[in-house]
Amino acid sequence: MRNLYRIVKADTWKEAKEIGHIPRCGNDERRNRIHLNVHEAVEYVAAKYYVPDEQPLAIEFDTSSFLENIEWLEPTDELPWKQPLVDIPNLPIHAVVAIHQLDPGLVDGKNTYKLRKVTQDTARHS
Repeated sequence: MRNLYRIVKADTWKEAKEIGHIPRCGNDERRNRIHLNVHEAVEYVAAKYYVPDEQPLAIEFDTSSFLENIEWLEPTDELPWKQPLVDIPNLPIHAVVAIHQLDPGLVDGKNTYKLRKVTQDTARHS
């Protein structure tokens, strides 16, 4: 199984390190599932929901501890990739394998992000 990603504000990541899990967002509460992203979706989702001042991060998860709790939504016209939803109370930070910076940009007046490659496990060092 490939790893999945959760995009969060830098402040949310700081909170997560203190409490041991990533808090749910409003969309998670409405669906009663936690939204994750495949690698292909990270930059799109970051640009759609976050502004540069929020300093979004892409948190990479090893899903092996909750693999059986993942529900896969089929691709849509807007989102041409499968969308994973996880039925667990919270995303534990012990499952984090890397923290990826998202480099902001601007194209035609719209926010964009580029996922920065990580060459080592930065989860324990951030």
